[in-house]
Amino acid sequence: MRKTTLFFTTFVFFLVSSCIPSLHSIVNDENRMTDDRLIGDWKMEEDIFDDATINFEFSVESVDEEDRQEGIKMMKELEKEMKQMKFGSKKKYSSWKFERAAIITAKEDTTKSTVNKKVTTDATATFHGGAPSMVPENWTIIEKKELPFYVLTYKKSDDTKQYMKAELTKIKGELYIDFYPYREPDESRFGINSINAHTFAKVEIKEGKLLLHSFNLTEIEGLLKTKKIRLKHETITNATIEDGKIIYDDYMVLTASTEELRAFIAKYSDNEDLFDEAEELTANNEKNP
Repeated sequence: MRKTTLFFTTFVFFLVSSCIPSLHSIVNDENRMTDDRLIGDWKMEEDIFDDATINFEFSVESVDEEDRQEGIKMMKELEKEMKQMKFGSKKKYSSWKFERAAIITAKEDTTKSTVNKKVTTDATATFHGGAPSMVPENWTIIEKKELPFYVLTYKKSDDTKQYMKAELTKIKGELYIDFYPYREPDESRFGINSINAHTFAKVEIKEGKLLLHSFNLTEIEGLLKTKKIRLKHETITNATIEDGKIIYDDYMVLTASTEELRAFIAKYSDNEDLFDEAEELTANNEKNP
């Protein structure tokens, strides 16, 4: 019997993060909270597949729901097996530094030599929503007013650094964190084309460990596509250039409001299938419990 192929696709996935981007936060002024157990330096072992994509090709005879579910199951099992592979290489860690955001007033002391004397100039500036570690080394902090959220300095083992705004909230009695990136200003013609997004995760802080449970992208995408759950979203096509070739990938972006996102999380927070295995961060100094 001749095989009839109904679809042929290349499946690309990232083993490091399956966070779902959202246009809106899960936090607002009414439910924002602080938990300073978050403050300090943490580290997380980097996956050997960090930032790598793995391509799989499938050829199947039908596209019904049963086949789709079987495909998802296979991918989950394969992902777990690959994460457990040991290559004997030296462990690498990313660093996560959480600080309370603040309105910081600082003074720059500059001394310049002229022909006859030294001239000292004092310059004062205010940093809004920054963190103490972001103040330049040659500046002295003279006033600091803490704000009810945090700044995360995330640094990979290759010293690539990102700054994120991190906000905490509780939903159905459980702690969640919302990440939002700080970007360098881009005043180019197409700088406005890059739009930031939120990602969020369930949080546990205990025994010197910080556990982040991100939402399972594959599971939620499947439920949304089969309309088993309803949450406003759009499918976006992203174009990247690799080795001179343009690669197109589709990914899902949540467009639901803050209230709708919180209601969704509250309804399904007990469903373990909707969350990935926890990313484990360990305390990197004595500041953490």
